[in-house]
Amino acid sequence: MIVEPAPTNPRSPARRALRVAGLAVPVVLLVGIVAAGALGPPPPAEDPSSAPATVEVTSPAASAGTVLLADGSTTAFPVSWVGLRVRTVAETRAERQAGRADGIVAVAGYLSYGSLPRTCVDAYLDTDPAACDGRALLADVTVLPTADNGGVFGSIGPHLHPTFGDGVRGPTPGPTPRSPTREPIPVVVVGRYTDPAGVPCSPTSRDCGQAFAVERVVWVAGTPWGETLGVDAALDIEPNAPEVDRAVKAASSALGTGALPLRTAVLRRELLATVDPDAAHQLGRIPAGQGLRAVTYVRGLVFEFDASQPLYGRDPSIGWVVLDARTSEVLARGGRGGVGAPAIGTRVPLPEATPAP
Repeated sequence: MIVEPAPTNPRSPARRALRVAGLAVPVVLLVGIVAAGALGPPPPAEDPSSAPATVEVTSPAASAGTVLLADGSTTAFPVSWVGLRVRTVAETRAERQAGRADGIVAVAGYLSYGSLPRTCVDAYLDTDPAACDGRALLADVTVLPTADNGGVFGSIGPHLHPTFGDGVRGPTPGPTPRSPTREPIPVVVVGRYTDPAGVPCSPTSRDCGQAFAVERVVWVAGTPWGETLGVDAALDIEPNAPEVDRAVKAASSALGTGALPLRTAVLRRELLATVDPDAAHQLGRIPAGQGLRAVTYVRGLVFEFDASQPLYGRDPSIGWVVLDARTSEVLARGGRGGVGAPAIGTRVPLPEATPAP
């Protein structure tokens, strides 16, 4: 079982660097992370008479047609993910300016972390969100701002500045903690805009139309990525521990049928507010002596069933649930639940753990 931790000191930079080094792998070797959320077939053709007008854009990613990997081989960005059409950054920006691209969208591009500390997207949660202040970049091209072009982001064409909430993991830029974080990585991310739709951008606003919150990275350099896990370092437990695996499976099943997990976190209750303030608010005041009590939080896409869709359904929305990590009791839930989602107060059976590789 997951035990309540004794008060611990914050994870030291050296300790975290060692843990990150142990977890880090080259992007081209990320095959082992493949899990739920496999790429789906292209969406079915729409009736032209009922489909919305398509915004015509020409993007470098679309015209190139291939993705060059670090080992010199090539691949192509997927065209869909579980029925969601994958758009280039240019297409996504154009759709947004036209008042569309609302809700959950899938975007392909080249990701570089820039000034965002790479430890902010690893398997261990941060207790200080301010430590993860920084700017990442998602663009259709691999050319980054340099002294040659004045360091101006606009010179590379349409781009987004993705943000990664605590518990949202990203691909490793390289095999060691000292690997460059500005090296572009071909990815597909699922997320949503965090700025108003259809609002004309002011010439003085560099961020207008660029703020994009990543819910999950789903494809990296030719390899699908599954649900990602974040662990509170103060629990002093590794992500591949059997008790963590059981807690994650119980929480994922509590989303209900028709839900697709995006990310999961096993953490102290007092840290939940950094991962999801709404969930922490619903749980309310922490009872005396339970600040260190471990909970399991899972966030996912809940689809409205539609038999005409190739995979999960249509119009996905966000749902989340919080379970007691020891007893698997449902403590709180929000958003839309899947079919048969257990009510608050229900104890979800703990499944058998999958042996660690």
